[in-house]
Amino acid sequence: MKIVPGGNQCRVRAKTMLGSVIHLKRRYWPVGLLAIAIAALLVSPAAPQSSQPADALAQQPERAAAVAQYRRALEEYNRAWQSYTAVSSAYWNQISEKRQLRNAKRAPGETLSISDYVLTQPPVYTGPPRPQNPLKPEVKPPRIYVPVVADFVAAAHQEFKFVPRFPQSETEFKRGYAKIALAAGLTRDQIVRIYGFEATGNGSYDIEAGLEYNKHGRAITTALAAKSTSYARWSHSRAAFRTRGVSTRSWRTRRRD
Repeated sequence: MKIVPGGNQCRVRAKTMLGSVIHLKRRYWPVGLLAIAIAALLVSPAAPQSSQPADALAQQPERAAAVAQYRRALEEYNRAWQSYTAVSSAYWNQISEKRQLRNAKRAPGETLSISDYVLTQPPVYTGPPRPQNPLKPEVKPPRIYVPVVADFVAAAHQEFKFVPRFPQSETEFKRGYAKIALAAGLTRDQIVRIYGFEATGNGSYDIEAGLEYNKHGRAITTALAAKSTSYARWSHSRAAFRTRGVSTRSWRTRRRD
């Protein structure tokens, strides 16, 4: 047996190093266990994450079918709308041309004829409606509140300390309308034309558009007396205007170019 010089010293050093390693292992065991746990989580199957739109469509056949149907419907809608636009543009171009011809005739005082007008109604779109994109659900904007007469009266009182006096009847309103219009310098024929266009409709003078048939409904504009002139209302207004000496030529003879 060969004795190696310094062998005991080497064995002592080895034991010392082994003890240090064991001590280090015991000291860092919690860190090691945590590292093992993290590694296990990384290696294990991950929870499903949000995928790209293409991957989502591939995984959801129903959604993919809806998108395909939407694209087909959109192509059909675009074709129909393009056809309608071509016809509509031609119609309104004809309207403009006829108006220019009438103006050219009026300048030298020439008489207009029925051929100087377009006698047909504008074209109406009858194709399919625009489809809704399934990937972009439609979000309806909040409904905008339209102020009513009571709101304007309250605002006048708050801002200007003024409360208007309401006419007690339709006839009183028409007489007041004629009186103020005459004082403003309008001719009798102008008053009748303006009143027939601005102040007649399916209701009394203070009925707001949208509330003609349901006073508890929702106003759609701030216009008073919805614009749907009837001969009965016009005949009634003629009597009121006559009390102010205003000419009431029949509304049937008036036409707006």
